[in-house]
Amino acid sequence: MATVLVSKDTIDLLVSALMILGLSPDPAKPLPTGTLGVTHFADGIGRELSDANLDAVSLAEGTNLPRSTYRWQPILEISLSYLLQPAVALQVEVARRHYVRNCASHPGWELSQARQIVARLGESLRKGPLLRWPRAGHGELQGLRNYEPAWTREIGFAGLQAKADA
Repeated sequence: MATVLVSKDTIDLLVSALMILGLSPDPAKPLPTGTLGVTHFADGIGRELSDANLDAVSLAEGTNLPRSTYRWQPILEISLSYLLQPAVALQVEVARRHYVRNCASHPGWELSQARQIVARLGESLRKGPLLRWPRAGHGELQGLRNYEPAWTREIGFAGLQAKADA
């Protein structure tokens, strides 16, 4: 499988979910408060995620892609509700797995802060909004294939509940 650049929208989705769930990369340090503090913090997390993906793609392609100039743009459908509905959380999980698949080939991935961030996100999703989500064989979340790994704002969340019920 080829390593591809993960879209800014997908990274915005992951960062927005992290902010709503109140997850800091370091469990010992809580999220900052105040709009500027949260935005600055989210920008840093997004840059970390974007740079890890750029490193993996650069290595896979034998190129040297420029560093990220990432700036967080919250996903309003998540940010305005201040919670992750289970169907939205499943979309976040599918996007999270897509991100991991496109970073994990880098030799530094296992020890990276980006891996720790998305691992904490996955754990929080499984223990929170996806705790009671139906399971398919081998304990896998049911309906994953109905969601878009490379999520974009254009795809949005319309029909997620219908897909989730399929």
